[in-house]
Amino acid sequence: MIDAVVTGNSLPALAAALDLAELGLRVRVVDRGDAVRALDGPALDGDGALRDLMAHLAAPIAEGDDVDVQVAPLLVPPAPVWLKDARGGWTRQPLPAVSGVPAVPLAHEALAVLGSGAAFRAYLDRIAPLLTIGKTRRLGALVDKRLGPRVRERLVEPFAIERFGVGAADVDAAVAAPGLNEAMSRSGALTGGVLAETDRDVARETAVVPTGGWDALDVALRRRLRAYDVDFTDAPPAAVERSATGWRVRDDAGTVTEARALVVDVGRSAAAVPPALDAETAEALRDVLQMMRVRTRARVRVIAPDDAPEDAVRLLRCVTVPGEARVGAQASETWAVRLERQESGHWVAMLAGPAATPDTDHTAAPVSVAALARVLEAAAVREAPGAEWMVLQVSAEVPTLEDRARERSAAAAFAEDHAGALLVVGRRVHEDSLAAAVQSAREGSVPLRRHLTGIAD
Repeated sequence: MIDAVVTGNSLPALAAALDLAELGLRVRVVDRGDAVRALDGPALDGDGALRDLMAHLAAPIAEGDDVDVQVAPLLVPPAPVWLKDARGGWTRQPLPAVSGVPAVPLAHEALAVLGSGAAFRAYLDRIAPLLTIGKTRRLGALVDKRLGPRVRERLVEPFAIERFGVGAADVDAAVAAPGLNEAMSRSGALTGGVLAETDRDVARETAVVPTGGWDALDVALRRRLRAYDVDFTDAPPAAVERSATGWRVRDDAGTVTEARALVVDVGRSAAAVPPALDAETAEALRDVLQMMRVRTRARVRVIAPDDAPEDAVRLLRCVTVPGEARVGAQASETWAVRLERQESGHWVAMLAGPAATPDTDHTAAPVSVAALARVLEAAAVREAPGAEWMVLQVSAEVPTLEDRARERSAAAAFAEDHAGALLVVGRRVHEDSLAAAVQSAREGSVPLRRHLTGIAD
């Protein structure tokens, strides 16, 4: 018998496997391909979970070993984003800003994006009294009251739609910009609150990547796991059932493994419940996942936009297109389209669709490539010849405190019901955040390993 079977090899799953193995527990990992190497570009890491893992892997195992500089964390601060301006061209986003809300409404960039009339209206925030101190819940309503609807439409909406899949009117200010309402109350103006929160917002928006890239981290993580005698198998589970001592896992080759605990890697995809999991556990997990919103994200290489400024690296705009004729689809849908120039000089488009309601069928077919092409067309962008689409249906970031509490309560109840025997990891249960998924996996491994080592019941 082994101590734990890990059903996948995403970064959160391998991090949990390492935390178990470092205590001398016997761990087996189902290796389903280069999941870590499939990561693309820097990942947001507001609380430092990814930096902590990278620093841990970079540190030498034994005295005399060298530090692995290839997996040391490399911080990537947020780069300027260009938005469509009042004349139809591109202008750099006014900075400083928090969730698109500008601190200086009369700055050159703000005047270009808003127009002089809307910019002056926003400036009146500096002298308008606060009638309801820190009481406006929704970000859209807060911006409308203090700065005017044009600021919301041109500066705030693109970031809200890209991040949450809904408009700013449906996003809590406390979720989009924690501390902004309180800072506004202290400063006496929304723009003053933005200025006070800028440093904290930059820290939240700073991303991280291993110095040698995700490939280097994958190599280092696997090397570390093998140093602790972790067993890798490429045979996926065909059936996972409860047993008197924990779990019985039978793979495609017919090999049966008895394990005391199970780490279920639900990965990133919306259709995340492993088909081999026993019916009772699968149904309970499915109920939890069904409460979480999902959305489509897609990526494709495109031809460089004709009107892109030479020094622009990131362009962002929102477009509204007719919805597909499928269950849960809306008559019209608003998509965020972010264009990024790669180091190679090529451009890629990253499309973020509207967030579906929790009762939407998460197993439904993803948005068609034809529909995605219409989104690109609406954004005045063309696919590069021979380009291949990467399309995923993933978790959507929760826009309100109420929804966040509901989702976390359901996940916590599931975890408590299966404490000591089952740990669920993956971006699917953490609003598609890699950092949050890694942090949760490592924290969740603590009570699991305490149980497996006999420290706790």
